[in-house]
Amino acid sequence: MHKEQPSRRIDSGMFAALSGTYKTLKQEDTYVDPLAQEAAALAAINVLNFWDMRNCIFQACGLAYGYGKPMTVLMIALDGMSELNRRLGVDPANLASNFIMRQLSHHRNVFFGTPNNIAIGQYVPGRFLILLPDISGSAGYQVAEYFRKAISESNFLCSSQTINLTISVGVVHKPGHAGNQDFMILQADQACVEAQNMGGNRVICGRMTEGFQNCA
Repeated sequence: MHKEQPSRRIDSGMFAALSGTYKTLKQEDTYVDPLAQEAAALAAINVLNFWDMRNCIFQACGLAYGYGKPMTVLMIALDGMSELNRRLGVDPANLASNFIMRQLSHHRNVFFGTPNNIAIGQYVPGRFLILLPDISGSAGYQVAEYFRKAISESNFLCSSQTINLTISVGVVHKPGHAGNQDFMILQADQACVEAQNMGGNRVICGRMTEGFQNCA
């Protein structure tokens, strides 16, 4: 004779607890790190890492030396990065830095059109390099002013706060600078620091190895 197996019952409270755990796990599965989203967005706008950017500047220096083609390098720094870290925390400050990068890419495309050969690369957190091949120092200075003004008029939204961000820009160029790509990058960075020490939100030309030449 077939022996009936006792039915197994699940307590409703236990089921609720299990379903709650399941929902939590599903939420964790679908959670997307905002910094990971930003990294993917930056990759989509073709921002170079430092070494690729340095190589681009190296090649432009070779063309300037061998064929006399002008070139300009911009070092762009987000003003008040340490203050943003203090006020908002590291992640929001990094998001602000990435916001600047996206703005630079957008305004590059607006100014020069797409496709173009204007390279943008990362230097250190909060600092970016832009290579303007075949563009003289005087024209490069005007491009730097365009970027500075466009960024100052943009709004960065973070944690329900609207924050006005500004940048400082250091400019170096050939002809006028006898140094290689590394010396150009360092002098652009020094000019950028000088601009920030003067209050930020301004463009300053770097001191050239052949003497100071104002490119404005």
